[in-house]
Amino acid sequence: MIGRTHTAVRRLGRGAVPTGLVISACLLLAACAAPPDEASPDADPPAAVGSSHETDLPASLEEGEAPLPVDGAPNETVAAQEFEEIEEEVDELAAVPTEIPRVPEGLTGLDESDLTEFLGVPSFVRRDGAAQIWQYRNDGCALDLFLYPEGSSASAKVTHVETRSLTVVPVAAASCYHELLKARYATDAG
Repeated sequence: MIGRTHTAVRRLGRGAVPTGLVISACLLLAACAAPPDEASPDADPPAAVGSSHETDLPASLEEGEAPLPVDGAPNETVAAQEFEEIEEEVDELAAVPTEIPRVPEGLTGLDESDLTEFLGVPSFVRRDGAAQIWQYRNDGCALDLFLYPEGSSASAKVTHVETRSLTVVPVAAASCYHELLKARYATDAG
């Protein structure tokens, strides 16, 4: 028996697969596959578009509500709700002086004295050479302002603005900035 196996391996070569085994495997796989045009007789036919066939969709979608965006796809309903929330926040800023920018990007170009006047003393200041990072924060978010000297003047100006959440819940840049403004002017008024 050992001699026969050794002779068969020598004849086929090491690592070679017998032809009969390959043909059997192909026939077995072909028998398992069904032609794509033939459906199983037990399967339900697909529902026509607009038919009254019951679906497994959530009840909210069956009632006609707009779905939430998937993979960042635009959704006008969600965008409109976010815009309304920001409009409400802006209305709540009535106590904030009108010369103060209403969006964080509006802080770009302001110098140190303007920032201190508008936002107060920062929670944190980091100096790295001529660059400065001023941070204003509350319990939920941080506003980072990057200041660099402009030209030959010694006064640094805001060149970049970033906001970030301090919790696991994301926060919109405008919301973070508005919360900081409301807190600043609520303490000044009180």
